[in-house]
Amino acid sequence: MKFNAISLFSCTFLMAAKAFAFDPLFSARIDYDAGSTPSWVFASDLDGDGYDDLAVANLNSDNLSVLRNNGDGTFQVPLNNGVGNGPVSVFASDLDGDGDNDLAVANFNSDNVSVLRNYGDGTFQAVVNYGASQLWRGEQSHVGLRLRS
Repeated sequence: MKFNAISLFSCTFLMAAKAFAFDPLFSARIDYDAGSTPSWVFASDLDGDGYDDLAVANLNSDNLSVLRNNGDGTFQVPLNNGVGNGPVSVFASDLDGDGDNDLAVANFNSDNVSVLRNYGDGTFQAVVNYGASQLWRGEQSHVGLRLRS
């Protein structure tokens, strides 16, 4: 009996698909509380332990939730930090050059950016807000951020 490459591949693929049809790809889902209407999630090591923590911008509660990673795929209860009105995104980067990832949050309703400087242990200094301006070009609108003190 002769097999061509396509039928052998098809047979192997079907056997593999059947063998793994009921094996889950992920563990069971775990839901974590955050603020009202989470709009953005960013993962970054915020406490220096080598594991990515979560920073969540919460649109309707005007805060940022930080969930520290336990190192086993689970997270601690969120620590909430007040930011401007209507946070829509968050980004982590070392903004002050001290080696720790700080957080920057874009706030839609208050037209500003909230910066939270990291102490290095996953907790943050008081928020500092920087004004932002909107740039209009022709019929399309483009939102640009210009930091000012």
